[in-house]
Amino acid sequence: MSLGKVQPPRTGPKKFCDGPLKDGGEDVKPYSHYASSALYTAKPPSEPSLLYRFCKGQDLDTRARATVWYFMLASVALLLATSWASIVALLRPLYPRLHKLPLLHLATDVMMYILAPWPPRDVHILHRNDPGYLREIGCIVPCHRSAGEIADTVASLLLYLEPEHIVVVDNGNSVEPLDDTREVLRALNPSVQYVWLPIGHKANALWKGLSLLPEQVKYIMHIDDDTELPDDFVLDESVWEDPRVHGVSYGIRMRPTGVVQRLVDWEFRGISQCRLFESMYSTVWFQHGIIGIWRRQAFMETMQEHPFLPFGEDNWNGTINLLKQRAMAQELRSSVTTYAPGALFPGSSSRDQGYGATCLWKQRAERWCVNAPRRLWLRLYLMLFYRTGSLSRTLIFQVTSALHLMSVVGHLLAPFILLQALVVFLALDDWSEVSRHMLGALASFAVCQWANGLFLSAFLLRDQPGLQADAVTLLLWPLYSTFLQICTLYGHWRCLLFYIPFFPMRHGLYTEGGMDPDALRQLHGIHCVEEESFESRSTHDGTVFEIDQIRALHETETELTGPHCVLQEVQVALPDTDDPQAELSC
Repeated sequence: MSLGKVQPPRTGPKKFCDGPLKDGGEDVKPYSHYASSALYTAKPPSEPSLLYRFCKGQDLDTRARATVWYFMLASVALLLATSWASIVALLRPLYPRLHKLPLLHLATDVMMYILAPWPPRDVHILHRNDPGYLREIGCIVPCHRSAGEIADTVASLLLYLEPEHIVVVDNGNSVEPLDDTREVLRALNPSVQYVWLPIGHKANALWKGLSLLPEQVKYIMHIDDDTELPDDFVLDESVWEDPRVHGVSYGIRMRPTGVVQRLVDWEFRGISQCRLFESMYSTVWFQHGIIGIWRRQAFMETMQEHPFLPFGEDNWNGTINLLKQRAMAQELRSSVTTYAPGALFPGSSSRDQGYGATCLWKQRAERWCVNAPRRLWLRLYLMLFYRTGSLSRTLIFQVTSALHLMSVVGHLLAPFILLQALVVFLALDDWSEVSRHMLGALASFAVCQWANGLFLSAFLLRDQPGLQADAVTLLLWPLYSTFLQICTLYGHWRCLLFYIPFFPMRHGLYTEGGMDPDALRQLHGIHCVEEESFESRSTHDGTVFEIDQIRALHETETELTGPHCVLQEVQVALPDTDDPQAELSC
């Protein structure tokens, strides 16, 4: 549906702005432009979760926040320093037992693989998608500089969904689109909805896209701009027969274009199967942003309480859903295919994956792994108070939660353990004792990683060659797993030292009208011009664009708070022109 947002016709070449927008230039707009075209405002949640109640209203000025946070960290560091002798005495008995930790991890994985095996080959053939159910699904595709891959993504969606039920939400900190994504979609299928948001933020793109879907859409799919559905994708409506289930996750495969991609593909093979175990015996914790389907009402309520941090929007969605005592499931009869960065470390300026993740280090260490310590208190709360509806499922959730908490704390303590090992190593007359324990732990880790891969690939997946790992992948798997552990350690400490003090929660800024001009400047580097200079704009052909029309549209949006909102069309006189840039359709 058209939003009615129009712009005066432009002459000359289109100008792109991929960074902060400066005052006084042609690409600068008043605040009302961003409020009407990039934001959607709703009422605050009626039954907010613990996260929303405790974290809403954090000040964007981080100077005082960072000062208090660093004072707290310094106090903890001082406490550790004064207790160093006791800590050494406490940790010293752990070294002879370090080699047992990889064995515990291996035993846990093997148990999950056996109890929740990968579905048999060709089992998806037995399922037939219900056309009525497909007509109730809408899809949001947040994208950024996606002209090269968006056609394949949307073409795969069109195999199952109505084109009017697909909303591609292009976004970036620029007045104008940054590439030809709009034109690519128009050539593919003009009925697919496209909208450009001049505020770059993936979570906001999901929130805005939700408001643009038709009322008859009851289920929301979100998918990354470089992800494709297979020709035999399973969309089974029976999953919603359980009233506790509010979201569904899918298997994820990587295009095996190189060694690194094959390693990531094998990593997600294990992740997908572990989620199947959670789905069968407890609950899935979250759906990856790569692919997921939600009840519309649940997705609306979840996004209303989202902290809108720069990274990790999917895990926050899952956490909020669990805080509302809801469950999530895993569908593994079919998997989507997506891209993975082709390099471990920086060194290439090419864009290999959505939103600029050019290497795995940037994707994992600087993005995916920087939120877990921030959620530590929430995971502890959920371990104690989340209920799945049965005693056994709740117990399994508590055990997996405890293992997760131990992993996060372990990665945070790892530098101290290594430092203490060095101190002990240097203090001993017989240095071989500590060396033997440390080398034994590393050898145990490598052997257990190989055993894990061989058991899954050669035994459990022996009848499904398309899912098995090749010899090179299995050989390099311990090294890749070590790389992931280093990424996790770095990301967790980056969270403590940088992410928490300088990135406050943003509840309500994007969803409740809190994104004022000052917040736009602080968070997105967008400088707005005064409204008075845009009160009345006349084009060369005499068409007038009044700012009051934009304000009225934004005020109308604030009243549309239900889960099935459809934006009303605002009629504005358009110039008699065939210029496709004369209007912005959503």
